[in-house]
Amino acid sequence: MFQALLAVVWLACETGPSYDSAQEADTIEAYEAFLVADPTSMFKDQATRRLEELYFEKGLALGTVEAWDAYHQRFPEGGRKGEDAARKRTQAHYDAAMAKGDLASLEGFAKAFPKAGWLTSRAAGRAAVLAYGKLSFAETRVEGINLAEDPKGEKNGWGVFVDVTNGGDATFEFLSMTIELLGPDGVVLETRDYPLVSPTWDLPAEPIQMAPMKPGEMRTWEWSVGYEYAPKGFDGRVRVTPTGLRALP
Repeated sequence: MFQALLAVVWLACETGPSYDSAQEADTIEAYEAFLVADPTSMFKDQATRRLEELYFEKGLALGTVEAWDAYHQRFPEGGRKGEDAARKRTQAHYDAAMAKGDLASLEGFAKAFPKAGWLTSRAAGRAAVLAYGKLSFAETRVEGINLAEDPKGEKNGWGVFVDVTNGGDATFEFLSMTIELLGPDGVVLETRDYPLVSPTWDLPAEPIQMAPMKPGEMRTWEWSVGYEYAPKGFDGRVRVTPTGLRALP
């Protein structure tokens, strides 16, 4: 009898943490320990599903590159939340690269995430601006305007203006800016892209907007939005960043 009791105690110690104890703790560490101790458990699928949820929740809570990379490393093939996690991981890496703002970080993002659409284009464009190094940007001006450009009309929209000077010897057929509309707490409410110069436009454009920007030239980038079309909470705070650049051969 005593020997049988010892065997039960020994077995309990050798089997490691139970699924019940992992559920009670409900942490990444607890579920990982359980799966390591009993990789063929009948509760393996349930533990793995909850583990993925915890990694995802941690990514949402922290929003950092490290947190989303941890999810990706643990579930490289993607789990039930794989697509959403992949998008958030890409965004976290983009935000980190833009925050650092150096050429290596921006080029590194564009190389690591070549199929991230606008994020890849913006990072590569920002890197091109830094590599050229001869564009200067005056302080951003934001003011209430009349969208019909009627000097006597009431102000019904926001106008954003940035003077851009080409101080180098290259001629550019494309130069675009990314504008982030910010809330009072600095959170990005909406992000849009709009060119200073481009050979093609989705909307009617003035000839100067399609003409290449020559060395020594200064132009004013302008963007506007009606008050009723601005995102809720927007009060005129913006962040404007040059994120597109293409020179003529």
